[in-house]
Amino acid sequence: RFRKLSQEKSTSWWREEWEFLLARGDTYASQNVPHPLAGLGFEDCSAPVTDLNATIPGGKNATVVSLEHQHVEPDRWQFYRFHVAHDDFQVSLAIVEESETPGMLDLFLKAGVPPSTGVGQFDARPRWNAAERDRQLEVLLDARPSPEPWSATLRPGDWYAGVLGGLRPANFTLLLNRFDCPLGCSGHGTCDPGTPVDQRRCTCDEGYGGEACSKSRAALEYGDVVQREPAQFEYEYFLMPAITDAMLNGSSEVIISASYYGPSLGQWAQVKPAILLSPTNHTAYPTAEAYTHKLVLEEQNVTRTLTLCPTQLVKGEWALAVYNPLRGFQVGFSLTLERQGHCLNGCSGHGKCSEEGVCRCEPDWQGGDCSVSGSGGCEEGSRRPAANSTLSKGNGTCWQECRCPDEGAGCRFDEDECVDYTCPSPSRRAGTELRCVVDACVKDVWTESRTSVCLLECACPEGGGPCEVSRACSHRAELHPSHHGPTLLGLLLGALLGGGGLAGFIYARGIPPWFPLRRTGFGVGGLYQELSDAEGL
Repeated sequence: RFRKLSQEKSTSWWREEWEFLLARGDTYASQNVPHPLAGLGFEDCSAPVTDLNATIPGGKNATVVSLEHQHVEPDRWQFYRFHVAHDDFQVSLAIVEESETPGMLDLFLKAGVPPSTGVGQFDARPRWNAAERDRQLEVLLDARPSPEPWSATLRPGDWYAGVLGGLRPANFTLLLNRFDCPLGCSGHGTCDPGTPVDQRRCTCDEGYGGEACSKSRAALEYGDVVQREPAQFEYEYFLMPAITDAMLNGSSEVIISASYYGPSLGQWAQVKPAILLSPTNHTAYPTAEAYTHKLVLEEQNVTRTLTLCPTQLVKGEWALAVYNPLRGFQVGFSLTLERQGHCLNGCSGHGKCSEEGVCRCEPDWQGGDCSVSGSGGCEEGSRRPAANSTLSKGNGTCWQECRCPDEGAGCRFDEDECVDYTCPSPSRRAGTELRCVVDACVKDVWTESRTSVCLLECACPEGGGPCEVSRACSHRAELHPSHHGPTLLGLLLGALLGGGGLAGFIYARGIPPWFPLRRTGFGVGGLYQELSDAEGL
């Protein structure tokens, strides 16, 4: 019958006839003709169609339609029909799963007939992929042409939304919203419905701008607490105080705290708004696709906090956006911006830490941590370099300690004593003396000539004076090249057996590099090999 009707009648006529038969409850599975919508569940009456225009008073003129606790089985369809009027500027349709475990639903929209998953069988689908296990999906239909695949051009007439079940049975809430202007001006502007639908613009309230009046030009100061009543919006923007050099050079943190709630959302509805931040030049603002920092609000009425340290910030102005991924749902939020500094030693109890992380010292106290008293007082146990050099000789530093003889009172630095004395490298302190010395050596030195070798000791005098190389050989050995083999072998054996001074040094420190035994075996390979394997050869 449909094949014959499609050949004789216009497309609009047979669509109306099909809707009439569908509403009457006819089924076509028993008729021996191909079904025009095969695979959608109409063959066995398993795909119900809910008319959203008739679900609440107002019919086609209803601005908001909300259906809770809808149900769909795996690999089954649930269809919804809604009407688009000639003066509708935008229509948003969204679904939110009610179960904790995502059922991996998918959403498809098509004008005139129910949608399916094949190419050309749907006009729009969400910009989120169901494979990513999103629990909320949304499609925005706009009367203005859009190049984005998830935002199809809105056409007057009947539209169908199809919810396709995923891995497991799922319950969900469906929400339909109609807007006369871009996103209803986000609750911060007015719309003139008398203007042609493709030319409508928002007239924004003072302090707001942008196509949907979502960009705020009001400054968000540190310490401010912003409360917003539930409203439909996608972005709401705020300008943060500029990040200064003092904040970047100090130990200051920027802290953002936020929470969200929505009276039209059950506790199961996890819309997950987000706080987005990025530097701004008053033309570029953070978006869901382009941001520097992000804080996701996972649950309703639960405050989340984002803390940014100086290394995560750059100098200049920053913009903050509250992002609602489901524009059709009314979302309210609370937002707080704070700045907190961390100072060295907590300012030693003699000052306050500023928001830039710099100590503001009390009167008569000074220094980076307020530990130095300008009136002669000091913190017990603290140290300072001596103000004069009468106690020091050379280029060392005398350290004086603060002492409090009267149980915390009368604290002062003892200027007559050095509790420590330090020297710059490579010098060192000369024992217990208040002076620095530089050593001429750190170990003994071997010297050699063609006829002899000599060991010069590195001698360090008592008392910590500078170490110097002695001028006289402490040990000496004569070398006779013409009799290397027998002479040196005898010398070596005699020294080892007799306990000579040179043997003692060789035993303790290894054979020096000039010793000829390293260079030739003298015909005694076994002895040479044994000595060569020893440490020091």
